[in-house]
Order: sequence, then C-alpha cells, then structure tokens
Amino acid sequence: MNWEAHPSLLFLPVGRRQGQTGETGDAYRPVRIEEVSAIRAAEAEIHTLWARSRENGYLRVMAEPDTVLGVAVHNTLDASAHSILLRADVPRKLTLIRVRRSMCRLLADIPDVLVVACPAQAQVTLQALARESDGHQLYLAAKILELLALFALAATQSRPAMPPEQRAAIILQGDPASPPSAKVLAAMCGASAATLTRRFRTAFGVTLREYLRDLRLENARDLLERQGVSVTEAALSVGYESLPSFSRGFHARFGYPPVSFRMKTGRN
Repeated sequence: MNWEAHPSLLFLPVGRRQGQTGETGDAYRPVRIEEVSAIRAAEAEIHTLWARSRENGYLRVMAEPDTVLGVAVHNTLDASAHSILLRADVPRKLTLIRVRRSMCRLLADIPDVLVVACPAQAQVTLQALARESDGHQLYLAAKILELLALFALAATQSRPAMPPEQRAAIILQGDPASPPSAKVLAAMCGASAATLTRRFRTAFGVTLREYLRDLRLENARDLLERQGVSVTEAALSVGYESLPSFSRGFHARFGYPPVSFRMKTGRN
C-alpha cells in the first residue's frame, strides 16, 4: 500500500507533547492516509481515502483559497465542523470533495469546510460516479456538485457543532498528563487561541491552565487514595515534573500536603 500525507488534512495528536517523537525519531509518522481512488473534472475533484492513526488525535481539515472542501466520514462520525477524531488503530473511510467556487455562484454561501457523516443519498451518487469515472467532464462535474450539495444539506440538518470550550474540556479530560499546546488545542476546537481562552473562562470560571491543574490534582488524589501509589509516582503520572510544585498545588487545592493525605488513607 502506498501511504502518504494529504495536503488538506493535518494530524494533531492528543497524547504527545509538542515536539515529542516516536521510536523512529523524525521518521515517525503517527497517521497514515491511503488514497484509494480519485475522480477529477474541471475545477473539481473527489477522493476516497482511508485514514488510520497509531495514536489518538484529530485530522484537521484545512481550508484552501477560493475553494469549498467537503469531507464525509463513512464509518461513524466523531467530529466537529473542521476536525475528525481518529482513535488508535481504528481506520476511517473518508470521501473528500474539492470544488473551486468559480464553478457555481450558489457556492458563495457555503462554508469553506464541511465535515459530515456521509448521507445515504450520497452513497448512491458515489457508486454511480465509480461506474462512470471515465465519463464526460460535464457529467462528472455535475455529480461532484450534487455530492457537495448533499454534504451541505447534511451539515445544516445535523446537530449543532459542539462549542469550542466544551470540546476543549473533553480533550483535556482525555489526557491531562500530556495535553496539546494551547495553539494546537485551539485548532482542534475550531477556534483561535484568544477566542477559546475567553469562552473557556466564561463557561467554566477558570482559565485553561487552572482547569488542567485541577484535573491533574484530582487524578493524583484518586491515585493516592485508590491505588496507593507513592507521592512521586502520583505526581509523575498526572504530568508534574517537579515534586515541590506538585506538593504545593495539592496542598493549596485540598488543604493538606499529599504525604499527609496518603497517611490519612492508611497507605504507608
């Protein structure tokens, strides 16, 4: 199989710190994208892809100038308006449509990026296109526009996209020990860093950093109480690199140092 990256899709890992690499160093590629087929017409094209990741993360769909980009996920959908969740070793089949806005004036009101669960009617159109992949350019272009219209209709009928601050909270809850950077987190949530920061504080009453700190400390307390790990093990497990910093934060949060809490729970 010929696996390669796709220019319209950017993988954003959840579980690795920024700059961290895998065992093979710079050659480490946590996501694989296989292009199965491609159909091209004047100023429009459609691609069938399989995406698989070695770790949990998001495929960020990248907008292009003067272009509408539609992505349909065939086997379930866990996505926002701009990103698709990839779970480790679970393949995702995608249909990607790229259309120049100059093809139709009606595209003026369509967002630059559409991410939807593939509509049933679109499946029928895709099958027809597969049979006529070498057909007349006018026919192919018309069918591609039909698909894009189905994607747009599905997007308007689907449930409202999850607010960025709610998505950020879910991402941080998933792996508080090794969260994405603030810039990557904002991109995963479809918002600018400033917008996410403002909306998050309004919704939760704390900053992103404070929310992450509290998640880590709650997890550490649970480790100390339920699993009986050492204070050092608890601190490292939840993402603290400094034991004094962990102890100060724990004391400030719960009113007693972690050593005292561990003794209180009967752990020696």
